[in-house]
Amino acid sequence: MRKPRRKLPIYAQGRRPGVPPSSDSAMPTKRNRCALLSLEHIEKHHKSFLSSRVAAAVVVVVVIVIVVLLLHLPNTIVDIKTMGQRIVVSDVQESIHFIRYKPHENQLIIFADDTTPRFVTAMCLLDYDTVAIADKFGSIVCVRLPKGTVDEVQEDPTGVRALWDRGLLNGASQKVELMTNIFIGDAITTLQKATLIPGGNDALIYATISGTVGVLVPFNSREDFEFFQNLEMHMRVEFPPLCGRDHLAFRSYYAPVKSVIDGDLCEQYSLLGIAKQKTIAEELDRQPSEVQKKLEDIRTRYAF
Repeated sequence: MRKPRRKLPIYAQGRRPGVPPSSDSAMPTKRNRCALLSLEHIEKHHKSFLSSRVAAAVVVVVVIVIVVLLLHLPNTIVDIKTMGQRIVVSDVQESIHFIRYKPHENQLIIFADDTTPRFVTAMCLLDYDTVAIADKFGSIVCVRLPKGTVDEVQEDPTGVRALWDRGLLNGASQKVELMTNIFIGDAITTLQKATLIPGGNDALIYATISGTVGVLVPFNSREDFEFFQNLEMHMRVEFPPLCGRDHLAFRSYYAPVKSVIDGDLCEQYSLLGIAKQKTIAEELDRQPSEVQKKLEDIRTRYAF
């Protein structure tokens, strides 16, 4: 006759002898503690493994995107910025390119580019269609996509597309429009859209290789633009440079200045004599104090 199977001692089941089973009196054994430690180790290792895999996947995706862009662009990539579904890539010699990613075809399509080759050193997105560009020769320009620009362009992978459907010199079929242009006189190293004072408006801040920090601010009305344009015109005549160089020729060194007022020249109004200040103010239908107040207002509105 078989003997009945002896039950294990109570303490081997995680309870002390003589103590009824309860959740409060349960104590983990050495084997259970080892199991818990091994589970914690596996969980930590699994999390670190997943995080490393995710980081590696992100790096792989970034590398793939850069490699694909290198195949599309003519030279070397300087900067990559995104806004919405658009990718804006700047080239070291060929200005900027607007790119759209098609997830279904897994393709990057260049749907717009610039007509002027620019040696880009810095780039800043101002809005969905406008980009500020700085080059190593000291110029800052703003370009904008024209109205009616189509992002969903079709790319022909076979290369048998009709010649009249292709862009100029095998470039993009759509071109950006030049909005503003000015020559700073020094190589620009960075462009940032930021607010310098609390509650102030956004401004485009640039820095040059020699340490100069400048600000480009937009005009809120056509009246302000015409006022400062006339003031700049009078200052060119009444306050010529010491070296005798023409101011307009300097600001248009590589390309004609467009839609930009030289604030440094307008700030020299307070250095003029009283007679010249009154003469310029009368031409502007203002008082000298009103002209100086205009200069102070636009300065305190954006910078200091």
